[in-house]
Amino acid sequence: MLKWTGPTFELDAEDDREFTQPEWLNLNSFIVRLFNAQGKWFGNFAIWELRNGLEEDASDAGSAAAADARVLVASEWIKKSGVRLWNESVLGGGSLFLGTRGFNIERWGFCKRRLVELRSGASVSVQSVIAEAVQTMSSIEQRNQLSLLK
Repeated sequence: MLKWTGPTFELDAEDDREFTQPEWLNLNSFIVRLFNAQGKWFGNFAIWELRNGLEEDASDAGSAAAADARVLVASEWIKKSGVRLWNESVLGGGSLFLGTRGFNIERWGFCKRRLVELRSGASVSVQSVIAEAVQTMSSIEQRNQLSLLK
């Protein structure tokens, strides 16, 4: 069982091993693939990671590296499963998102604006990942004939 301990997770209370940032990103990449192939069961995980990375204050992460890790994971979900997320509706927002419950156009726009906002304070390597996620979102919007970022 995974236990939240900040930007890393423990397997259970008796296990002292924690996931590193690359391990957590890799695990999320795997879960995104399961989500795309399997169905709704992993949808809550997507929203949790988007909330952690985009809908909570970055200072809550504890460090710049932890904040970057959260944004990287959220970006991974958007890049690999953006089309699917566009159509999903699962959970309510984090403390910074006061909009309608579920993954909807309002939340999509919030996430995109938040990525743009976070890009300027992120490390150079994270900035490029954020740019890819924003481009993915823009492409999905164009396919759906929407422009949410003005």
